[in-house]
Amino acid sequence: MKIIINADDFGLTFGQNRGIIEAYQQGVVTSTTLMMNAQATDDAIALSKENPGLGLGLHFVMDVYQPISDPSLVKSLVDNQGNFKKFDLSKSLDIDANEVELELLAQLKKALDQGLNIDHLDSHHHIHLHPEVFETFLKVAKRYDLPIRFDFESHQPFYLDLLANYEVAYVYGLFDFYKDDLVPEYFKDLEKKAQGQEVLEIMCHPAHVDEMLKQVSSYNEPRAQELKTLIDPQTRIYLENHQLMTYGQLNKGEKTVKTIILLCSAGMSTSLLVTRMIKAAEEQNYECHIEAYGTTMAQEAAKVADVILLGPQVRFE
Repeated sequence: MKIIINADDFGLTFGQNRGIIEAYQQGVVTSTTLMMNAQATDDAIALSKENPGLGLGLHFVMDVYQPISDPSLVKSLVDNQGNFKKFDLSKSLDIDANEVELELLAQLKKALDQGLNIDHLDSHHHIHLHPEVFETFLKVAKRYDLPIRFDFESHQPFYLDLLANYEVAYVYGLFDFYKDDLVPEYFKDLEKKAQGQEVLEIMCHPAHVDEMLKQVSSYNEPRAQELKTLIDPQTRIYLENHQLMTYGQLNKGEKTVKTIILLCSAGMSTSLLVTRMIKAAEEQNYECHIEAYGTTMAQEAAKVADVILLGPQVRFE
C-alpha cells in the first residue's frame, strides 16, 4: 500500500515548523501543508525551499487569523475586525461561495508566487469538507489539477457525485493519529484502516511546543508526542512493507490551466463577452478559466489571474 504522511499546520508557529522538518528529516513524514496567513508562514516557506523533497500542499485557512484578500471583499467570511469568523462547522455557515473562491485563490496564488510547488489541497479544521465549501474547493482543485484530501466519513452520495462531476483526484485521509493513539503501534495494521484503498494519507501535527503554539492551539502538548512517535525507529519498521510517497507522485503534471480575468464595468455586455470567450476557448480546445471582475476588484484580480484583459468601458472610469 502507498502511504502519504502529511503534517498539517506548516507555518502556524516556529516550533511547529521545526517539528515538521525534524519529522521529515529524521522520521517518516513525507508531506506537509502550508498556512499562508499564520505567524510563521515566511519561516515555513524558507524551510520548504531548503527541503525540496518534502511534499508541499496548501492548508486552506478560513476560520483563524486574517484573509489574504481585502476583508471588504470577503465580508461573509470575516468579523467586524477583519478577522476570519469562528465558524461552527456543525451548522450552516451562511457564506458567499464566490468569496470563498476568491480567498482560496488568493491563498493559492500567494503560495505559487513564492515559487512553491504546491501538489495538493486540504484545509484547517477540514473546513473544505463542509457542504457549503466543498464544491467551491473542487472548482479550484480542478482548475489547478490538484488532488485533495478526502475522508471516510464523507463517503456519501453528495460528495462522491461532486467528485465525479469535477473529476478531481483525492486520497482518503485518516484523522485518528491523535491523543491516545500516538504510539508506533498505530502504524502496525494500516491495511485494516485503509478499507481497500491503495493510497492512504495519515494526518499529523508534529511540533516542538513553543509558547506561541500554546497560545494559538489547545491541542499543543500531544504534538510533541506525535513528533517522538514519527521519528521512532519502530514506526519505520511497521511501515517497511508500504511505499511512502507524496501527493506530487500522484500528480506529476504541471499546472496548465490559465486563469483569465476580464476587468470591466458591470453589465450585460460583459456577461456576453465572457460567454463568447469561453465558447471560443472550448472550440480551440484551450483549457482555461475565464471570469469577469469589476474594476473595484482590480487588486484582487491581480492576485489570482495569469492574464488580465481590460474591457473597453474601463477607459471611461
